[in-house]
Amino acid sequence: MIRVLHVLNNLGSGGAESFVMNVYRNIDRSNVQFDFLIRSKENGAILKEIESMGGKVTILPSFPTQFLANYKELDRYLKVHAKEYKAIHVHA
Repeated sequence: MIRVLHVLNNLGSGGAESFVMNVYRNIDRSNVQFDFLIRSKENGAILKEIESMGGKVTILPSFPTQFLANYKELDRYLKVHAKEYKAIHVHA
């Protein structure tokens, strides 16, 4: 199975979030699985849906208000998990 990590600001209803979720709802999740690394706890409306489809959601400290903590956690996460992913898509 291919795992893809999507890095987003939050899980709201914005353009990038809507697009990624539309793709995620319609792909063959037995072959491709999406995980999400988000930079804010706000707007987590689709968190439960992602988890019900097999995706993992990791919430980093808020950006930019906790810039240094966010950077450190992102660095730590990627050192531990980067090899799990075939692709990392940063929506910025």
